[in-house]
Amino acid sequence: MLRTLRTGASLGVVLIGVFVVVPNSSGGPTTGSTATIGMTGSSSHVFASPTTYIQQSTDPTTRSYTVPSGGTAITSFSVQSNSQTGTNQVKLKVFRPTPTSGQYLVVGESPVETLDNTNSVNTFDLSSAPITVQAGDIIGLASIAGTPPEATFRTANGDEANEASGDAAVGSTYSPVSPSGCGVRLNVSATVQVTGSTGPSGPSGPSGPTGPTGPTGPAGCGPAGPTGPSGPSGPSGPSGPSGPSGPSGPSGPSGPTGPAGPSGPSGASGPSSTSGTSQSTPTTGGATGSTTPTSTKQGAPGPAGPAGVIGADVVLKNLNIPRHQTFHTDPHGNFTLPPVDIPPELVPGTLVGTTLVNIGPKPATGRAARVTTYGSGSLPVTQPGPAALTMHASRTGRRALRRKGTLTVSVHLAFRSSAHLGATSSSKDFRVKLRAGKKKH
Repeated sequence: MLRTLRTGASLGVVLIGVFVVVPNSSGGPTTGSTATIGMTGSSSHVFASPTTYIQQSTDPTTRSYTVPSGGTAITSFSVQSNSQTGTNQVKLKVFRPTPTSGQYLVVGESPVETLDNTNSVNTFDLSSAPITVQAGDIIGLASIAGTPPEATFRTANGDEANEASGDAAVGSTYSPVSPSGCGVRLNVSATVQVTGSTGPSGPSGPSGPTGPTGPTGPAGCGPAGPTGPSGPSGPSGPSGPSGPSGPSGPSGPSGPTGPAGPSGPSGASGPSSTSGTSQSTPTTGGATGSTTPTSTKQGAPGPAGPAGVIGADVVLKNLNIPRHQTFHTDPHGNFTLPPVDIPPELVPGTLVGTTLVNIGPKPATGRAARVTTYGSGSLPVTQPGPAALTMHASRTGRRALRRKGTLTVSVHLAFRSSAHLGATSSSKDFRVKLRAGKKKH
C-alpha cells in the first residue's frame, strides 16, 4: 500500500513538471536590441548650405537607410567629417513617405551639431532625447551653415540621393527636385532601438485578402540591364563628294598602216591624226595615219562620316556668362538667366537652379557672415530650343535686395536629360550681380 502511494506521488510530480514546462515554451519576455542603418564615407562631393538630402534608393546588396520592422527610436547618428576649415554644422533628418510619389513628411530631426574637421567619423548621442520613428521611415541629412560638409560619396550604381535647397522643417512636406546623381550615398548613419519578443513564432494564420496597389515610386538608379538585340539597319547615308581626277594614262600604240590607194595623180598630204580612240585613217594617195588614245581615270568617292552623339554636358558648357554680369530684377526680386539651347536629342529634361547670398552677420550676435538661399527655380523642358530659367526670390532674398539695392549672388545651375540616349546630367556654378527693380505704382 505504501509503494502504491509513492508511485502515485511520483506521477503527480511528473504531471506538475509537464504543466510548468508548457507555459514557458509558448512565450518569453520582451527584449530590446539595436540596428545600424545608413553609411558614412569620405569624398569630394561638397554642396552649398543650407540644403536637405534624402537617400531615395539603395543597392539591394548594401545597407539600407530605412528603419527596420520593430524600430522605435534613433539614439545616435554619425557623419564623416572632412578637412575643410571653418564651422561645419549638420542635422539628422527623418522622413516618412506619403501616398504622393516623390513627397515625404518630415517627422523628426536632431539638434544642430558641429563637425570637428579632422577627417574622422563624428558620432552624436541622442539617448537623452531620442527621435521617435516607425518602420519604413527614412533617414537623411541637412547641411546647415558654415563651410559645407561632404554630404555624399560614390558607391554602387543602384544608389541614388536627391536634394532640395533649405532646411526642411519638422511637419513640412519635403519634395526633392535636384538629383545628386546615380551611384551616390549620403554620408550619414544612425543607431535604431528595435523591440521584439524572444519566444518562438506561433502557427501561421490564414492569408488575408490582397490589399490595393500602392502608388508608383520614383524612378531609381538600378544597375544597367543586359544588352538588347541589334536593331534593323538604318538607311544608307548620302554619297560622299567625288574624288580628284586621276593622272593621264600612257600614249597608245600607233595604228596599222592603211592599204595602198589606186594609181593616179599624186594625192595631197593627209591630215594629222588626233588623240582618242585607236583608229587607222588612210589618206588619199596612200598616206598612212596614226592615232594616240588618251586614258583618264576617275577617283573613288570618299566614305560618309559617322553621326555624332550629344551628351547633356555640352548644354551648360556652351553657356558663357561674364563674371559679375548685372541682372535687373522685377519688383519682386525675380530675375531670368540667359537662355540655354537644348538640342532635340536631350528632350525631355529639367533645368533647375539655386542662388545663395552672403547677408552679413546677424545683428547683436557677433557671429560670422551668414550664407542663405536667395532664391531658386525649376523648368521642365519638353521642346528643343532656347530654355530660359527664372529664379524666384525667397522672402529673405527680397528683404536683403531691398535693403542693399545691389547684391552679388552665387548661382548653381543644373540640367538633367531623361531622353532615350540615357539619363545624363551636368552643372555649372557662377556669380552674378543683382540690381533691384523699381516697384510699379
